[in-house]
Amino acid sequence: MKKYFLWISEVIVIIAVLLVINNYLGNQELLIKADGKGYYDYLPATFIYHDLNFKYTDTLQTDYYDQKSYSAGYLKHVNGKQINKYFPGVSILWSPFFAGAHIYALNSKYPADGYSYPYQKSIFFAAIFYLWLGLLYLRRLLLCFNINPIVILSILILFTLATPLLNYVQYDPSFTHVYSFALVNIFSFYGYSYLQKQKTIDFFIAAFILGFITIIRPVNLISAVILLLFFNSFEDFKNTFTNIFFSHRNHIYKAFLIFLAVVSIVPLLWWHQTGQFFIWGYQDEGFNFLSPAFFDFLFSARKGAFVHTPLLFISLLGGLFVWLRTKNYYRLGIFIILVTLITYVLSSWWSWYYGASYGSRPMIEYYIVFAFALAQFLNHFKNRIYSHVLTLLFLFLIPINIIQVFQYQNYIMDWEEMTWDKFRFIGLHTEKKYRGVFFRKTINYNLDQVIYSEDFIMDPPVQFESEKHEIIASFIADSILHLDQVNHVHIVADIEYETGNSEIVLSINDSTGKNIYWYSPHVFAATQKENTRYNFADFYYQIPTIPEGATFQIGVSSHADKIKVHQIKINLIHKP
Repeated sequence: MKKYFLWISEVIVIIAVLLVINNYLGNQELLIKADGKGYYDYLPATFIYHDLNFKYTDTLQTDYYDQKSYSAGYLKHVNGKQINKYFPGVSILWSPFFAGAHIYALNSKYPADGYSYPYQKSIFFAAIFYLWLGLLYLRRLLLCFNINPIVILSILILFTLATPLLNYVQYDPSFTHVYSFALVNIFSFYGYSYLQKQKTIDFFIAAFILGFITIIRPVNLISAVILLLFFNSFEDFKNTFTNIFFSHRNHIYKAFLIFLAVVSIVPLLWWHQTGQFFIWGYQDEGFNFLSPAFFDFLFSARKGAFVHTPLLFISLLGGLFVWLRTKNYYRLGIFIILVTLITYVLSSWWSWYYGASYGSRPMIEYYIVFAFALAQFLNHFKNRIYSHVLTLLFLFLIPINIIQVFQYQNYIMDWEEMTWDKFRFIGLHTEKKYRGVFFRKTINYNLDQVIYSEDFIMDPPVQFESEKHEIIASFIADSILHLDQVNHVHIVADIEYETGNSEIVLSINDSTGKNIYWYSPHVFAATQKENTRYNFADFYYQIPTIPEGATFQIGVSSHADKIKVHQIKINLIHKP
């Protein structure tokens, strides 16, 4: 009975996730987006367009994207060749799901272009599968430490439903985090298993998985040091590694070769793309190890890990308490070093808050550290009543997280610049009147600051009723006097819409076709009503210096909103 209960633990959690999605958060249609599209593009580039320099994105138009504009942020140039700045590891994990989607698309009404609805949905199925896999190996690892089955189930539920992990399964499954969460857990299990039993196959599996962890996000190579947390003492650590080094040295060599074989996929890909084995695709982005945003990364309202995910702070306190109480100073010290190291490295990234996203997303990969600490804490109480009461109290974090995920996905929570005042303002409100309140932009200008103006009348009106992107107006900025002084664009739209989820997209390409600006504010950010005809919806864009001959394109991304566009007026403005 006990084994059966443990086996269904992950199934219980997955069912809970699906219930939350189907009954509250909702199913998403567009799932391959933002950073995720960069990670994903390797699959259609390889298997459909046979073009790993991604030239096909220059001309390809699909229902969900203006490919050229959308991919401009992550396609970089090295040696005159176009490369994808993101690493390819997660696309390999997606490949079976991509294959299934492609076969389905070829035999259905959907375009087999790599981006239509079946491909979008396949990424959700992949996220659910790897969530299950990650939970399975987290459970297996905790069992190795004789953690009570009820505690294990509680840990699985809490770290899925009371953390940002939920969002990166349901809303942003094309981001890397749920997949890295799974692989770090698998690596930790097989790494610990080898340290205990010295079975060669465990070491080889751990090395293979660590290689994949690295080619998804190289920074996550630091997850290898998590294994140090699983020793009981320094003596245990010293004896185990001495035995491995002197008695099983050949295991180390072979495991290292397996690791290198997996990691070598990346330099071989770069060589194929550019003729160089080593490049830095992020170019002007990187780590600032001399100036980490350590405190902000943990405690700021903007994206502080302990603020947006209080379960992590509780786990930290629980780990410190239990290892102090039991006088396990080795594990206490390693735990503090691990949390410090992870925070230091992740907070040193140039954008320590990791852009427009929910919560402290890079911490998801390291949840196993905090889950282990919390499990040890809850398992410490010999009187199970204390453990169960604390668990029930912690479960109240679940509805708070689910509401905040809803706020994030419905544009109530600011995606990038949350403050304590903004938290106080929105509280746990989910009413529509709070929607988009932090997304509205406006500028004041005089008519004599308008450098150029043009009207586009849609006759008949342009209408969308499903997930679609389409350019509805464009012009070439040729012979416009003082074009180099333009720094703002004001678009006035005569539109009808239902939900306001649709976006009015401004894309600017230079004379060679290279994208130099792309921004897509939602309709609800310009208006405060639903199901309405809005004659003067205002959209504002702050743009860089525009060269002569640039092409301005105004598009609509409908995002399942019913929207009808009657007229678009664009003003190019110089505002000192």
